[in-house]
Amino acid sequence: MAHPERLKAAVMAALLIGESAHKVARRFDLSRTTVRRWRDAAWSVAQNGPQKTEIGEQLLGYVGESLEMQRAHLRVVRDPDWLRRQSARDLAMLHGTMFDQMVRLAGALEFPPGNQQPGGARGVA
Repeated sequence: MAHPERLKAAVMAALLIGESAHKVARRFDLSRTTVRRWRDAAWSVAQNGPQKTEIGEQLLGYVGESLEMQRAHLRVVRDPDWLRRQSARDLAMLHGTMFDQMVRLAGALEFPPGNQQPGGARGVA
């Protein structure tokens, strides 16, 4: 079964920020085998193939769109009227999810050796 390239890019972006193949498969309603096969194929291409630039551009595009979506969500959750209509449970779940995504994205950033990351941690090569 052929899957849309956009779905593959979303899966790869989730894997790149550290989600497990099992969790990604569940989230996107795919088999773990499919997710692992895409991951392994992408790794092989990234190491050896001419499509490295194209895949990188697709992933960057997806990440950019995801960040824009997060910004749109933040605009909504800043609205005091909207906030008052939410339950404490729903707000806690929303905050936890958004915080987790932010931490995963920040953790995926690479800094040149010797440069300081926010919070004082040393960069990784």
